[in-house]
Amino acid sequence: MSLKASDSEAGCVRSGSIECLSCGQAYPVIDGIAILAAIDQGWRPVVKEMLSRIEMSEKVFVDGGLESDKVSKVEAYQEASMGVMVDLFEEATEEIEILPGSRILDIGAGGCGTSHRFSLGGADVVSIDPEFNHLRMGEEGSAGSASDTSGTGFSRMVADAHRIPFEDSTFDVTFCRSTIHHLDRMPSALREMARVTRPGGHIYLVSEPVRGILDKEIDYLGEVLDYQEGLNERTVPIYYYTVPLRRYCRKVRVSYFRPGFMESTRRVLAKLRITPEDHFHDGESLSFIRSMKLLFCGCGVNVEGERGGGRIAKPPKLPPEKLVCEIDDVFTGPVPLEFAAVITNAWMVADPQGVESPRADEFEAYLRSQKRVLRAAHRRFLDPAELPDSIEMGSEGQGVLRKGWRGPEDDGRGLHFRHTERRAVCSMRNVAGTKSIGVRIFANPAEFGPSTGTISVNEHECIAFDLKGSETVLLFEKPPTIEPILEVEIRNDRTYVPDEVLGNGDLRELGVSVSAVWQE
Repeated sequence: MSLKASDSEAGCVRSGSIECLSCGQAYPVIDGIAILAAIDQGWRPVVKEMLSRIEMSEKVFVDGGLESDKVSKVEAYQEASMGVMVDLFEEATEEIEILPGSRILDIGAGGCGTSHRFSLGGADVVSIDPEFNHLRMGEEGSAGSASDTSGTGFSRMVADAHRIPFEDSTFDVTFCRSTIHHLDRMPSALREMARVTRPGGHIYLVSEPVRGILDKEIDYLGEVLDYQEGLNERTVPIYYYTVPLRRYCRKVRVSYFRPGFMESTRRVLAKLRITPEDHFHDGESLSFIRSMKLLFCGCGVNVEGERGGGRIAKPPKLPPEKLVCEIDDVFTGPVPLEFAAVITNAWMVADPQGVESPRADEFEAYLRSQKRVLRAAHRRFLDPAELPDSIEMGSEGQGVLRKGWRGPEDDGRGLHFRHTERRAVCSMRNVAGTKSIGVRIFANPAEFGPSTGTISVNEHECIAFDLKGSETVLLFEKPPTIEPILEVEIRNDRTYVPDEVLGNGDLRELGVSVSAVWQE
């Protein structure tokens, strides 16, 4: 690799490029972060999460905050999860022996807090994360450049855990905190982590969630705000982590905290005359075989593997036809540090009252720009053949109704509909030859005031609505586009909480209702 610097500071490259001497491919360096990305289908959940964070920031800082009924979910989630995440992290880091010159790879480094901690112990640390804004948060304490992987500080790189841009056996420790469960292809990521870890080195998966095999994943995720807002949250059985890792490690050890049991699992254990509290203990350490008892509980885990011998082949080079996007289709240039900080932490801000967004007008314009870029990029990952050409709200799932929709309801006469939140987004296949889009939409109850808002398609505002009756069919011209997928966004000017007027106990914050979207 050849490093070309156009701007440097104290010996650290702030902007420039890294060029592969064998193939000539150039990778940009922006704000001291190297973008070493080949964006194939494996990036689909990453781009979706990047987009979701922008949309969440827009909701919090432009629309005035999360829906009122979601505020308590944020607080409950933080109270329930933060403690166990800290316990798992502290347990893992206490066991890692950091010597001066130890080489550590921090995967899914986020804001680089863990990298900074390791670097203070004298380690040479490389921080990789697929999200640029996360790494931008690591400015303080960073070595500031992809060219500096020695001394104090750490280097930051945008890279994919499925294609780690380092040679075999480069690192003494590969560390991954609260990240691996977000991936769709865990085995290939764990294989890469093992490949770049030296024999005798250690791989740590820290603070990862597991669920019992008798439980449905949605039972764990249904009320989790991150999942509702479009992040690629997953909760998997323990063997998703341990079995792939065991292929490359001579030893695998698991420790767990806060075991819990869904009712379905409790019933089975009761029939077997097993009392969970007698067999599951907070902080217990388990071998690979004994860890299989976690198939019958949900908990947070740390998984440690000691790398064995044996060579692991690198992933094959991606042919051009496998690339979905170019780097500049996703990563568009420098990001002000204060913008990156707000976007990264927006999910923790339940109520923006008293939290100022930086340079509000500029920040709002930046969010609009990034949403347009990332939505266009995200649509490239979708397969039109998997999407309908019309949407009936009673039957579609999250792949079509991407975000902002409440659960399906029935008006008692067989008509199915869904309430929107402040903004609701759905996707369908673009049908050649059709010129219009129709939406069957229902106004809010009259006592809650006017039902006004806009409908946009692929970031083009198509129609403003002001609903007078209870049911309206809006028919409007499709925007000129050759894209194979249409993304329809309904934005409400105002929402309502049924209980505030009706006293019916329904505390949801709702917008207009929709029963169907189609083309003609």
